[in-house]
Amino acid sequence: MRGERDIAVGNVVGSNLFNLLVVLGLSAVVSPRGLPVPDQVLDFQLPALVVVSLLCFGVFYTQLSVRRWEGAAFLVLYCAYMTYTVAEATDSGSLGVVQTVSAVLVTVVALAVGVTTWRALRNGNRPAVDSMSE
Repeated sequence: MRGERDIAVGNVVGSNLFNLLVVLGLSAVVSPRGLPVPDQVLDFQLPALVVVSLLCFGVFYTQLSVRRWEGAAFLVLYCAYMTYTVAEATDSGSLGVVQTVSAVLVTVVALAVGVTTWRALRNGNRPAVDSMSE
């Protein structure tokens, strides 16, 4: 609320890291057989996570802010991801169409983010190394 975006981002990232590493790790240690990982996680969800993380890196690196169109693009990707997940879980006959549309959306967003990142880097718009020193 006071313009301390660094603290808000730190809280979100810290909470997610804690949940992933401590809670999931502790659950795997306590469980007698470990935690099974479904094939769909390795086939789709993990690669999707990597792609979106790389796209976020490009967005965050250039301007230290997310523009309106970038936020809308990530919202569309999220909707495509949820549609794919529901179609896969319900064994829908439209899974092939959803896969094709999702692939096209990811490609378009990746190209847009890539062009924006390339232009920003070419113009010398790099983030400050230490935003706390301002």
